[in-house]
Amino acid sequence: MFYLANCNSDIKKCTSCQGIENMTSINLEYTAEDLISHKLQRASILIAKPKFDIEGTDLIAFIKFKDAIKFGRIQSKGRTLSTGTTSIEVPVEYVYGAFFLFIYFDIGVDNTNLYFYTANDICQYWKKSKNGKKYRLSVKAKSIAENKIISDQIDFLFTDDKIDRIKKIIETSKSETEILMMQIIKIQQKLSQKKDDKNEFENIITECRHQKEKLAIINESLVHYENELNSFLTSKVELIPSELKNEVLEYHRKNNCIDSVIKKHENKLSKYIEKELIVNIVNFLIYGKISSIT
Repeated sequence: MFYLANCNSDIKKCTSCQGIENMTSINLEYTAEDLISHKLQRASILIAKPKFDIEGTDLIAFIKFKDAIKFGRIQSKGRTLSTGTTSIEVPVEYVYGAFFLFIYFDIGVDNTNLYFYTANDICQYWKKSKNGKKYRLSVKAKSIAENKIISDQIDFLFTDDKIDRIKKIIETSKSETEILMMQIIKIQQKLSQKKDDKNEFENIITECRHQKEKLAIINESLVHYENELNSFLTSKVELIPSELKNEVLEYHRKNNCIDSVIKKHENKLSKYIEKELIVNIVNFLIYGKISSIT
C-alpha cells in the first residue's frame, strides 16, 4: 500500500504523482493525434505517423499541389488543466517553416479543447526560457471562461478556418529539413519494399525446404515400394523353370523384341505365373526392372 502526497503543496512532487502525470500527458497526446488526424483528413490533408524522430515531429501532414506533394511537421501535446497552471515547452530549433503545434487541454468537461499554433505564432506570442533554448507557454486554469474556452488563448482555438492557413504555409514552405525528411521518407519506402522482398524471398526458401523434405519422404517411399516390387517379381521369376527362362532370354537376344518374346512364350509362361503378370515378369527377367507396365 502507498499514499499519494498532496501535489499542490509546497513539497516537491512525489515520484508516483509525476509518473501518473506523465502517463496522463502521453494518453492526452495520443488523443490529440487521433483528433488532429480526423479533422485534417476531413479537409483532404493526408496524415502519417513517422517511424523516425526529427525535430519533434509526431505527425506529418501531406498535401498534393499541382506540381508536387509537400508536407508540414506536426507536434501534438496534451495537458490536464483543472487547477493551477500548466506549461508547454518547444525547443527553439523546431520552430520554423511548416511547423504546427496542437495542444489538447483536458479541462474536466466533455469538450474538445484543441488549440493550434504556427511557427510564427510561437515566435511572436510565446516567451523564451532564460537560456533562450525553448519557447514556453503557461496557461492558468482560472483563464477558463464560462463557455469552457481558455480566454487568453481564444485566438488559437482550432477551428475550420485554420485549415486554409495550414495549406498556405505548407505550400509556400521551402525548408531544407522538410526536403531532408522527404528524402528519408523515400528511403524508408525503399527499405520497406526491400524488407517485403526479403520476406517474400525467405518464404520462398522456406517453401523450397518444405518441398525438398516432402520430396525426400516421397523418394524414400518409392525406394521402399520398388524394393517390395522387386522382391515380389523375383519370387515370381523363381517359379519359372531355368530352361524356360534361358529360352526366353535367348529368343530376346536374337529378336530383340519384347512383344515377340511374349507372343512366342505366353502359353508356356502362363503355366507358372498369372497371365496378367507375364508382361511385367518378362521385362523384369530381361532388364532386371519393369520397363513397361500394363
